[in-house]
Amino acid sequence: MPLELVYSGKALADLESILRYIAGDSPRAARRWVAAVEARCESLRSFPELGVERPDIAAGLRIFPFRRSVIAYRVLPGRIRIVRVLHGGQDYAALMGD
Repeated sequence: MPLELVYSGKALADLESILRYIAGDSPRAARRWVAAVEARCESLRSFPELGVERPDIAAGLRIFPFRRSVIAYRVLPGRIRIVRVLHGGQDYAALMGD
């Protein structure tokens, strides 16, 4: 049975920020990008172990690549919690403590 999918406030803010940035050039591309990220997150509901464990950054954290970004998440009892959606060049460790 697929797990429940929840987004942290920071993950939602990340998505909104990325949406606004991309929409500056192409609102349509921005909507497609966010829809694709959401679809990738949905896949974690059935396959929660897809991401690479990153205990060096935070306990229980997994990182899952998406294009030039990463989805940071935790597998919790009965659910997947999307913690952040970050650009691949960002300092994950510093941002996880934010």
